[in-house]
Amino acid sequence: LPKRLSDLDKSKLIVTACPHNDCAIMARMFLKLNGYDTRYLKDGLIGMAEFLRGDNAKEFVDALPKKK
Repeated sequence: LPKRLSDLDKSKLIVTACPHNDCAIMARMFLKLNGYDTRYLKDGLIGMAEFLRGDNAKEFVDALPKKK
């Protein structure tokens, strides 16, 4: 991550994720300390996958802002 920091756009929200949050939390803190707006997935990638099963995925996609 330190070597690719300049590849990231500081004007955008960066969401960090990993299967169990430990690496995501460290990455988020590193980015935050370097001036980035960051969040991490509370339940990790596994939690997101569980949430997006079935009808939740359609509702999630339908709620996204539409591109112009």
